[in-house]
Amino acid sequence: MHMNEGVRLKELLSDTKIVLMPTSDGQAVLVDGEDVTEEIRSAEVTQAVSAVAAHNGVRELMVE
Repeated sequence: MHMNEGVRLKELLSDTKIVLMPTSDGQAVLVDGEDVTEEIRSAEVTQAVSAVAAHNGVRELMVE
């Protein structure tokens, strides 16, 4: 999937459970039950954020 495919990204996000959990070190990020705290802070993810967040449907789901 390409980061410019807004409809597909929205569908993927709607089928994904994201949980933010407080920890003694700050906050853990779980995606579908998997701890992705370190991966979510990688350079690759950081570079993709703007392209993904440019889609209205993705932004709408993220603020729910």
